[in-house]
Order: sequence, then C-alpha cells, then structure tokens
Amino acid sequence: MLRSLGVDGMLPSDQEEDPDPFAIGLALFALLFSGGAYLETRLQRQFLERQARESFRSAYYEARRTLIHARRVVEEFATYVTQEGFGVRQFTFGSVQLKLDVGRAQALRRLHGNAHTTAQFLADNLDGLADFLGAEYQGFVDEIHTQLRQITQLPANYDDVVGAARTAITLYERLVNEVGSREKFEQSS
Repeated sequence: MLRSLGVDGMLPSDQEEDPDPFAIGLALFALLFSGGAYLETRLQRQFLERQARESFRSAYYEARRTLIHARRVVEEFATYVTQEGFGVRQFTFGSVQLKLDVGRAQALRRLHGNAHTTAQFLADNLDGLADFLGAEYQGFVDEIHTQLRQITQLPANYDDVVGAARTAITLYERLVNEVGSREKFEQSS
C-alpha cells in the first residue's frame, strides 16, 4: 500500500487522515455558487411576483373602467325611461312603442349597442379580475351571486329593470372598490 507524504514531508501516522484540499476547495465553490443560485431564484420569484401584482392591478383598472361605462349606460337608459314616461309599463316585448325623431332614435340605437358592448367587456373584465381574487373576497362574490339568484323571472316593468341593473352595478362596484382599497391600487406610487 502506498502512502502519501504529508505537507512536512513525513509519512502520516496510522491515526491521521489525509484530507484532500482540492475536494475541500470544490466544496467551497459549491457553497459559494449554491448561495448565489438561491439568491437568483429569489430575484426571479420577486420578478414574477411583481409581474403578477401588475397583472392584478391592470385587471382591477380594466374592471373599474368598465363599471364606470356600465353605470353610465344604466343611468342614460334611466333618463329615457323617465323622460318618455314608460317606467311603470310592463317589461315585455312590444309593450312600449316610442315615437321618436331621427336623432333620438339614433341615440337609443347607440345606447343599445353600448349596452351590449359594455356587458361583454364587463363579463370579460370581471372574469380577468376573478383570476386574482382570494378567499378574502368571497363574501362580496357570494353577495353578488345571492342577488343574481333572486332573479327568477324578468322584471315586471322598466323601472324594475333599471332598479335591478343599478343594484347589480352597485354590488360589482363594491367588490372592485374593496379590491382597490385592500390592495392599495389607488395610492400614489
């Protein structure tokens, strides 16, 4: 059996071990680089968290803007209902026939298109926001679902249509406002 000489040129005794300094050096490099790798992973995670936070913030603002449009559509329709005096008329197809000039007819057609477009954007934007909502928002979501489940038939008249739309918009606004408040999205950076 060959035995290596120690640093002092002497043969080590049977009681001594011959540590390999190269192996220790490699272990030190592993120590250095493993720490760096974990720090890099942390930086990457922080980047992804910031990215997710910014996506959440964007979804919040998209929903908020759409709710502003939705509120305007509802309130504009409410002015026509009041102005033309058909709020208590039965909400069924053909129960109200308006005799309007060309300008007002075009305004109602525009409102009709805006209502459809806004409804689609509202569905998409609330769906996008929902991707980020945790359990802390469940009470607001449950309140919206409870209100919607209570609608088992069409409203009796046009005033009821406006009232139901206002209630739904208010509930959606409460949810979105709570998100903005809890997440501090409205605070200046």
